[in-house]
Amino acid sequence: MNKTSIIIESILGVAVIVLFVLVFAFRPATKPAVTVANADGSGMTFAYINLDSVTAQYQFAIDASNKLQTKYEDAQVEIRKKENAFGVKYQNQQKEAQDFQEKVNANAFLSRERAESEMNRIQSNGEKLQKEYESLQQLAAQKGAEFEQAMQDLNLQLRDSLDHYVAEYNKEAGYDVIFIGATILTAQEGHDITSEVVAGLNARYVPSDK
Repeated sequence: MNKTSIIIESILGVAVIVLFVLVFAFRPATKPAVTVANADGSGMTFAYINLDSVTAQYQFAIDASNKLQTKYEDAQVEIRKKENAFGVKYQNQQKEAQDFQEKVNANAFLSRERAESEMNRIQSNGEKLQKEYESLQQLAAQKGAEFEQAMQDLNLQLRDSLDHYVAEYNKEAGYDVIFIGATILTAQEGHDITSEVVAGLNARYVPSDK
């Protein structure tokens, strides 16, 4: 039986959680919607939000990120403790098996029955260790699945909340188009409503532990 490191492999993409469409909770009084003229002379109002800035400054995303990272770290500590304990048992098992073989080679056992009893004990311990190793693998997989599920639940929670948020906002704001992304190549002054969005989101956010 080869010693294998048990590692939880989960993606900590919390810092770049996809927040879909975020908009300000009220129409900014000092920054009206920017209008772009179409070929037919009609106007279209639009604005954009920088996703990276929102995820870095929106307190809900920050709190959620910290909680998920703590969950991941706690799981890693639990697995490492169990892995280290298993490693000690495994090394002891290997030592006992080696000592047994040396005694057999040296005809050190007083009787065949005594040798068979010792062999059975070592084999039984080996079977227990194999089951413990399999349990460790299952635990690592379980913790990884729990972490992935927690991230999926968070994304669903964000999407549901923000869908309603956008609908309510745009009833008053009346933008034709709102862009969101990490990179905007070029835009005239007045299109960026990121700071207002962050301020509005944080103003309505109430931490769950308060």
